[in-house]
Amino acid sequence: HRRFGGTIRLWNPDTGEHLTTFTGHTSGVSAVAYQPDGHQLATASYDGTIRLWNTDTGEHLAIGLARFEPLS
Repeated sequence: HRRFGGTIRLWNPDTGEHLTTFTGHTSGVSAVAYQPDGHQLATASYDGTIRLWNTDTGEHLAIGLARFEPLS
């Protein structure tokens, strides 16, 4: 999963303009979730972390630990 890196890029879907890049994960990103108001983004990574970001400023707001297990 490292080959994909831990970078998240945010684009304007209407114009194609690159808005910001979020960096911090040390392995590939496995999930992304937007807050309904669009001001925060949560990302999960194979590095075992979940990160919360401010989409307006690009600021990293919080980090938590995730535990990934295969579905049975």
